[in-house]
Amino acid sequence: DSTEVWKPSSKPSKPQQKKAKYIHDEATTEEIGRRLVTILEGEETVMQALTRHGSSIREMKAREEKLRKKKPKKRKASTTAGGGEQAETDGEELKQLKAGTDRTRAVVEELTELADALLFRGETEVYDLKRQDW
Repeated sequence: DSTEVWKPSSKPSKPQQKKAKYIHDEATTEEIGRRLVTILEGEETVMQALTRHGSSIREMKAREEKLRKKKPKKRKASTTAGGGEQAETDGEELKQLKAGTDRTRAVVEELTELADALLFRGETEVYDLKRQDW
């Protein structure tokens, strides 16, 4: 029967949209645009900002991996010669990289949420508009 295709699924449906984290329900298009502008730099577009932040996350993750893969033997051997400070410095740098990565991810998430909100409100060019266009 060809009508089988149109019958709703018997599986429980997922929530249609998760709650916005950075935008309240009553936010106007102008308010969202003003917040978006604070994240963009110079003459960059939303897409360029996302690319910039994405590159930044990849670089931080690569540095994080590099620090984690450092051979522990070198650190232990250098501990006797005052190299214990190096291990602490590496640990601190790892913490800072993780914090930086988390902050940058939050910016990407906010930027995406703002752009999507504008897109759903009819601003179809949102990813291509520059800061001064707002």
